Amino acid sequence: MIYTNPPVVEAIDQGDLIDRCQLSSIGEYSPGGPAPSVDVDFRRVIVMTQTCDLANQKTLAVIVAEV
Repeated sequence: MIYTNPPVVEAIDQGDLIDRCQLSSIGEYSPGGPAPSVDVDFRRVIVMTQTCDLANQKTLAVIVAEV
C-alpha cells in the first residue's frame, strides 16, 4: 500500500513510509586520511526503489529518502 508504514510481516513496496529507519552517514572523508567518522540516526523515510525490483530480488539495497 502506498504512503503507509508497512506491517513487519508484509514486503516493502515503493512509496512505503518507514518510521525510525536506521540510517548511517559519513561525516568527513579524505582519501588517504584517517578513517571517516560515521554517524547513525533513526529517521522517517520513504522507499524509492521500485516494487517490481524488490519483489523480484533484482536489487541488493533499498533506496530511501528522508521525509
